[in-house]
Amino acid sequence: MKYLVLALLMLMAGVALTQSDLGTQTYFPVVRFRTSDGFFITAVQEGTTKRAACRESIEQFMEPIKRDCAACALQSAECVSDLVGMELALANGGLLDVHTITAEGIKMALVGPPESAQKTCEAIAARIVLNGMKNASCLYPRRTTNG
Repeated sequence: MKYLVLALLMLMAGVALTQSDLGTQTYFPVVRFRTSDGFFITAVQEGTTKRAACRESIEQFMEPIKRDCAACALQSAECVSDLVGMELALANGGLLDVHTITAEGIKMALVGPPESAQKTCEAIAARIVLNGMKNASCLYPRRTTNG
């Protein structure tokens, strides 16, 4: 019985530690979704030290998507503490080989059919402004030169 109580106390302590926000990590809201016209969009928002604030940012970001893009399919929505690859490049403002959308507090990468990527990128940026952001812009992909 003594060991059961000790095990339960250790379990509760572990749960408390994993759920507490000690302010030592930065959590980045990352949302990935697909559109009905073949685009895969990755969105990275500004980081926060509070996990609850991160989750709230994801919910606020998802509201207009659910409303304006009923055919969009959510792939994932998570609070990430270690960004890698495209997410890291977006968060750092790096130039990517795909169209990107930038607005206050958020950057999005748009991967899909190249013949309609620019038009779709500009339409998403315009929709972001219509949804209340001061401004949003579509950035062309980085062009590599062979030389």
